[in-house]
Amino acid sequence: MHSQVDAVFRKVIVKSVLSHANSWVRWIKLSLVQAIKSITLLIQLFDGLRERANGVWKA
Repeated sequence: MHSQVDAVFRKVIVKSVLSHANSWVRWIKLSLVQAIKSITLLIQLFDGLRERANGVWKA
């Protein structure tokens, strides 16, 4: 009886840990995607500013 209870507890713990890990992985992926998007936006912004500055200097 005792070993059965242990087995059930182990299964429950493993399941909860796995589901938490899955949600963490999903969250990390989303965060990475957001960070990459922000960085590309910043790079585009800087490129635009640099082009504008170059245009001003040439003029």
